[in-house]
Amino acid sequence: MKSTKTLDNKGFTLIEVLLAVFVLAIVIVPLFHSFVSSHRINGKSKQYMRATTLAQDEMEIFEREKIADLIDPDKFDYLGEDGNPVQPDSDGVYTFIRENIDNNSGSNVSKFDVEVTLDPHRRVLDPTNPDIKDRYYDTNTKELFYMNTIASSDSAVHVQSIRSASNLKGYDDTIYEYFAANKSPTGGASSWGTDEFNKNLARRIKVKIYQENNGLNIATIVKVTYEYVLCQADVMPSTYQSYTEESIIFNNSAQSVGEDGKLPELKSVYLFYAPRYKGYTSPKSIDCTVDGEANTYKTDEEWIVIDNEAELPIDVYIVRQDIFKDGSNTEIEPVPVNYQPKIEIHDGIDGDGHTIGHYFTNLNIDQPVVSGENGLGAQIDFSPLKDNANTSKVYSSTEAKSTIDPKPLNGAGSAQAQEKDRIYTMTVKVYNHGADRTVVNPLVTMTGSKLE
Repeated sequence: MKSTKTLDNKGFTLIEVLLAVFVLAIVIVPLFHSFVSSHRINGKSKQYMRATTLAQDEMEIFEREKIADLIDPDKFDYLGEDGNPVQPDSDGVYTFIRENIDNNSGSNVSKFDVEVTLDPHRRVLDPTNPDIKDRYYDTNTKELFYMNTIASSDSAVHVQSIRSASNLKGYDDTIYEYFAANKSPTGGASSWGTDEFNKNLARRIKVKIYQENNGLNIATIVKVTYEYVLCQADVMPSTYQSYTEESIIFNNSAQSVGEDGKLPELKSVYLFYAPRYKGYTSPKSIDCTVDGEANTYKTDEEWIVIDNEAELPIDVYIVRQDIFKDGSNTEIEPVPVNYQPKIEIHDGIDGDGHTIGHYFTNLNIDQPVVSGENGLGAQIDFSPLKDNANTSKVYSSTEAKSTIDPKPLNGAGSAQAQEKDRIYTMTVKVYNHGADRTVVNPLVTMTGSKLE
């Protein structure tokens, strides 16, 4: 019996094909849409990532660099909103613009514009209530000493640490503790603490500029000495009635000689000292001998001695630091009405009858304009190191001022006092290149602080 097999050669019907296409469309269209959306999201993510990296880079630049350099078109390519070099507005706010930044990509979508603002917040928030101020008001625009020109190679600098809320102990506090720890167990000081010694100790600050022959060259040395005395038997035992601390703040013998075979010359000496105001509550005179030298020390007298033994034509800066009230970082201790430093200068005399050294100070060298604002005018005594006619002559205050010609720190010289903002709120905004910054929101905004 022969078997036969019938083949089915029929294909898909049109309905079946359409149905298959329909089903396929239902599946592919969302997948395609998802693919397109994913591509777009990835592109935006890369864009935000590049913008974020750019913002971080800008913040690092502004945290690191000085404003004077940032506004210098020879060093950075930032411009102001008007296209001119950056200048602060009336509130002290700086706005820096940099455009068309290609952040490691050649496509137009990866080009950005950056806007950086530095706001010192030195405004009174409510004119009807001046006591309501922003957080930087009491810190910014205070007068400070401008030290950009000080170089360690040719300048001698001594800065006495001051007490504040962030630095609970100033330099003198350790000295008060020393006297309190060694006071007489009986007598007038048996119950005294460090505050009483603050009020009763007398102090003299000495700056000596001299030279020594080290066998190869003539070395210049600057030594600062602090002397504290309380020569009273019922208060301090004789072995603890004086305390002296010395420090060498300049010695060029370790420096390399120049092409002329000589050591670098000393040009400036800076003494930044912390005044002692509490001693003015009940002033006392103390007769005491320190290192064989008998003197009368006064607790209400800031006694500073500058001895230019080397007779060098240097600039000497005597700078009274402002100190903070106890427990505060912002409130300055007011200068007492009767604060009157004594400045004693020993120097040579040039051909015009003036001292060889040049002297600058922020102390009041005349009578105060406003009572109690700057204390009394400083007493200035001058004794020439070499004067054959008057070997022991001490000039009167008027003669001394004329002879040493003291200058205020805001006058001519290599260092000045100036008002300057120290703290800024920094805001960095990154936009797509060409975007209208007044209308479009930035891609990325970052905020931080800049300390100047």
